[in-house]
This record gives sequence, C-alpha cells and structure tokens, in this order.
Amino acid sequence: MFKKMVEGVLLFSLSLFLASSLFAKQPYLTASKILGAQFLVAGAITEFESKQSGVGAGAISFKGITIGGKKYIAKIGLDLRIFDVNTSEIIASENVTEQVVTTKLVLGAYYKGIAFGSESFNKTPIGQATRKAIEKAVKIISEKLEPEPWQGKVVLVKNNLVYINAGSSIGVKEGYEFTIYSPEEELVDPDTGLSLGFIEEKVGKVKVVKVSEKFSVAKIVEGNVPKRGDIVKPAGGDEQLKGLKKRIAVASFENKVAHVWWNEEAWKIGRGVQDMLITALVKSGKFVVLERDELEKAIKEQKLSQKKVPQQKEALNVSQSFKVEGGFIVVRQRGGELFFDDFSSYGTGEVAPLGSWTRIKDQPAHIEEGIQPDGTTGKICVIGGDRSGIFTSDNFSDVVLEVNAKPGNWGRSAIFFRVSFDGLKGYYITRSEFYGGPVELWKFAGKTSQKIAQSTDININQKWVYYRIEAKKGRITVYLNGNKVIDIVDDDPSLSSGGIGLGSKQGVMYYDNVRVGS
Repeated sequence: MFKKMVEGVLLFSLSLFLASSLFAKQPYLTASKILGAQFLVAGAITEFESKQSGVGAGAISFKGITIGGKKYIAKIGLDLRIFDVNTSEIIASENVTEQVVTTKLVLGAYYKGIAFGSESFNKTPIGQATRKAIEKAVKIISEKLEPEPWQGKVVLVKNNLVYINAGSSIGVKEGYEFTIYSPEEELVDPDTGLSLGFIEEKVGKVKVVKVSEKFSVAKIVEGNVPKRGDIVKPAGGDEQLKGLKKRIAVASFENKVAHVWWNEEAWKIGRGVQDMLITALVKSGKFVVLERDELEKAIKEQKLSQKKVPQQKEALNVSQSFKVEGGFIVVRQRGGELFFDDFSSYGTGEVAPLGSWTRIKDQPAHIEEGIQPDGTTGKICVIGGDRSGIFTSDNFSDVVLEVNAKPGNWGRSAIFFRVSFDGLKGYYITRSEFYGGPVELWKFAGKTSQKIAQSTDININQKWVYYRIEAKKGRITVYLNGNKVIDIVDDDPSLSSGGIGLGSKQGVMYYDNVRVGS
C-alpha cells in the first residue's frame, strides 16, 4: 500500500514537473517549430559562484580589479534539457557542473568592466569553468541527438516538384533520396496528456535535383504527390544519414542563482550562456543552429498575434438544432454528439463524482432543483468554492463545447477544455457572471497559468447565458449568446486534446446542458 502511494506521488510530481517545464518553454517550442527546428535546448543556471580564500601579500587593486592572491575557486552548474519540438517530449535531462581552482596570478573575483564571454572573461576562473561546462554540454547534446532520426518538412509542391526545407547548409546533396510521410492521427499519452507523435502514412519517395543553401528541390520518383507540411525522412544509406545536420534552437537559460556577486546589469548570464552554447554548437560542425535574434523575433510575433482579439462581434447562425429563448440559446441534445449531460439522471442532492464527471478540489459539485435555462424547473449542477469543479477524462481534440451557465452569489465561471488526464494542464474561459465583464481565455500547466486573450466588456449579468467554444487544431473561438467574443490561434502541441470541465473561480455557479460535438 505504501509503495503504491509513493509511486502515485512520484508520478504526480513527474507530471507536474513535465507540465511546468513545457509551459515555461512553450513560446520557444512554438517558435522553434515555426522556424523549422527539430530540437530545442533549454535549461537553467543552478550555480554560478566565484570566490577567493584570501588575498595574499603583494596583491594589487586597480579600478575595481584585484590581481594576485592565494586561491580562486569558481563553479558553475547547468540543468540541461533537450526537447523534441514536434512532440514537446523531453529527450534528455542532464546536469552539468564544472569547478576551477587556481592559485595563478589571475583577475580576481570582482570582474568589473569585463564583458561576459569575452577573451578577458575566458581567462578568469569563472570564465574557464563556464567554458568547460559549455564543452561538456555540447558533448552531451551530440551524444543524445545522434540516435535521433533526422527529418525535414515539405514547404511547397509546384509543377510536380517538391520543395524541402533543407539545403546545402544541412548537408543535402543532389541525388539524395527522401521518403515522404503524411502525419495522420496524433497519439496522446492518456496519463500525461503529452503528444507521443503521429501515425504516419507513407506518401512516396523523391530524389533531389537541385540544392540551394536553405532548401532543395526534388522530383517525385515513387508514390503520390505530397502536400505542404508532410514529413521528409532520408531514404538513402548510412552515408546520407551521417551527412545531414540536425537543426536545433537554444533558449535563453533561466537564472536560478539567488545571490548576485557580479554586475547583474552587464552580465545577463542566462543570455550569456545561451550565446556561448550557440557558438560552441556551430563550431562543432554537427548542427545547424537557429540564430538567437531569429528565434526571439518569432516569439515576439507570437505574443503580438495572441494579443489581437477581434473587437467586432459576429453573429452565430442559429439552426433548428438550437432554440433561442429569452435572448440566449438553450443547448439541446440533437443526436451525433460526442458527449451530452443535462444532469437529469442524477438524484437531487447527489454529490460529485457524477457519471463521467470527476470531482476537483474540496468544494464538491452537487445536483439541485432549480429554474433551468428554458424557464422550467428541473435539475441543475451547482458548483461553489474557489477553484472547485468537475471534469471528464475524455480525450476530445477538434470539438465544439456548448454549455449554459448562470451565477449564484458572486459567481465567476470557469469552463475547461483540452484538460489533460491528470488535470494538470489545459485551457479555460472565465468571466464574472455576477457583475458582468469581459470573457478571458487562459491556459494553465501545473501551478502556473497565463491569460492569452480577452474580449471587450460585456454587460450581461446574473442571467443564464450560452457559451460555445470551438477548438480546431490551434484555433480557439469563443461565442457568448451567439456573438463571437474571442478568436485566437494558440498552436500549442502539448494542449491539442483532452477532457472538459466546469468550475467556479469565485462564488457559486450553476450549469446545465453540456454538449460536445465534433
């Protein structure tokens, strides 16, 4: 029994760690994918220390720099993680620690006026330790990525010629042959919610006839015509495989060092380690490394696009499947849905778990008799208490979620979708239904969350309302009472599918008529 409890805690902790790691690096993962990288190297600086055991006689100080002394000790520690950009999987997680101890006449522990990564920096004990750590990191990255298969993407098909996002800089040569696959259904781990990759269907084979620096052109020699985004893999032998460089990106390292003995403004050590690692990886000749400026530009463009929430409201076509009553839409069961629950099958006073619904937090959801959205009396779901609610363990991907919601005292709604099996990550929309206000779209992972979109203020309060959430691949569209209020693209591969949930961010919330359609 104790063993099972420990295993459960370890699994929960691991899931939380993975989710928070992915959440923190998601902008880098998305940008890397956009720019065609296969792998992302990220990590944290856990130690960065330089000290001296004492300054000996005859030591000289000049403009803040101490020369001479007895013993200098410098130490750096790096937590290194390597991600597969396409699946967000952590391929490897390693710790690199290097220490340098010297009694030679060197620059002392103050380092004022020395640029991080410069020639003068490299002569200091901390510079030497950092350089050794970077060399070890490059060796680890090379070893871990060597068995990982190279792959590229089809960027264009025109006049029966296939354009591939790999050229002479990658090592592609005329005559190279590639097999092309089409990614079909995504495989998502039911425990962690992480993507395991895709079921791939072979399309055909192509042969390179022309090579440019950043792309190559191939003719189809076997099979069908591919499409943009299809996966390209080497069809040649070992010689061709060895000649192809893998494209990687390097994120700025997170600085977890509590104390600051260096010039923090001049030494942005997270970026400094990033730059040194990029340079060392390029010099190794084994990789094509994305430029830091190129990566940061892509991340900035992501953030700008996520802030663009349309101000206009677009009416939703109401078909016979819906019934408009009292100025809003009552969700009805109409056949063909993936999920439907109007809470009529449960007993009055019954407490969660309810059927497919699992309980969240301490304040349980329960069933009460009340005035339903259509004005009749019947059973509704009542949820009260901060961050409490219910969710399902389904694995919906491209879906339409519809639900009726109404506030009790101080009620603030929380409607979840694409929630992972363990409930540690997903999306949700929220609004103060009691006071009125904007609809907000949030994503969460572990104990962290981030608002990614917000509508304008909506003056509807203390009434039943109708929400419709359309999630198709990376596009998320939210309607309130038939009006489009949020429309955004958040192409997060780790949040491509999952269950649904109902909750309360504050006060009491009432829910009825939950429907999921494809």
